[in-house]
Amino acid sequence: MFFSSLPCIGLDIGSWGVKLACVRRKTVVYHIEKFPRQNLPKKIVIDIIAKALSKMGVREKFVNTSIEGNEVIVRYANFPLMSKKNLLKTLNFEIEKYVPFKKEEISVDVEIIDRKFRKNQMLVVIVGAKRNLIEERVSIIKELGLEPFVVTTDCMALVSAFKKSSCFKPTVTIGLLDIGYKLSKLVIVKGGIPYFSRIINLGDFHFLSALIERYNLEIEEAEKFKCNLSDREKEVLSIFQRNFRNLPEEVQLSFDYCEHILGGVPTCLYISGGGAKTIFLRDFLKNYLNVEVHPWDVLESFHLNPSSEEKLFFNVAVGLSLTNRVF
Repeated sequence: MFFSSLPCIGLDIGSWGVKLACVRRKTVVYHIEKFPRQNLPKKIVIDIIAKALSKMGVREKFVNTSIEGNEVIVRYANFPLMSKKNLLKTLNFEIEKYVPFKKEEISVDVEIIDRKFRKNQMLVVIVGAKRNLIEERVSIIKELGLEPFVVTTDCMALVSAFKKSSCFKPTVTIGLLDIGYKLSKLVIVKGGIPYFSRIINLGDFHFLSALIERYNLEIEEAEKFKCNLSDREKEVLSIFQRNFRNLPEEVQLSFDYCEHILGGVPTCLYISGGGAKTIFLRDFLKNYLNVEVHPWDVLESFHLNPSSEEKLFFNVAVGLSLTNRVF
């Protein structure tokens, strides 16, 4: 994992809003701007980002951003020991084996993450994404009058952020779980190296939608309701369990897989994102997975005190600001 040697803005565009961060030596400038609704036209998204940048007062010109979703594929694979040059030649003939898109429609990057993974074998991560997805994100940055520097994935940005966190220990295997609005991102990290990552198609939206339907709430009311319950705790817990029951199951399946390839399961799970604010989630995951679960906010490692509305939201954006290449 590499970190940026020049100041870059981290731009995290989600389904409900945009988070920006810029790491400047020992501090971070950051801002969050919510969308008035989902599926906004590109021009409105650009205007919202421009408004956020103006509030931040940043002058940096380079921007790192990330992409996720069904048009982004991440694969971890074993290869015989070889140079990266030979690896790229090999993948040129085999890429459709790992990325199930037409070769002419995608951009691919690859990195050797562990040359001592097994005897005479190395572990490689391959990322393929539809070109139109990358081009759309790059065009947003250019229309803001800025320069795109890196396009990576949320999972890789999370690892960059974690390596700058005070809770990072290079000898320990841990899990990072970022619970977004519609998707959750899981990364298994050992020694600062991401050995496994995946997207889980479950997010805060599923629980919030159930609360809105049951109690006739607006989205802002549901956001507050999930964090501060009153006399309806038992009923809300039942709603939560129905809507989030698949999350610990999917995390456990990933832990089991990593036990096979790493010889052990993560000793701790760090959670972030809007879904991590749900009052039941920490104990729910801890009891199912039988590991310690802690909320993780990288801003605290910079001795910052984000507001309750900002807390746990900026790990991806900060990680993006720190990254100077895809892996």
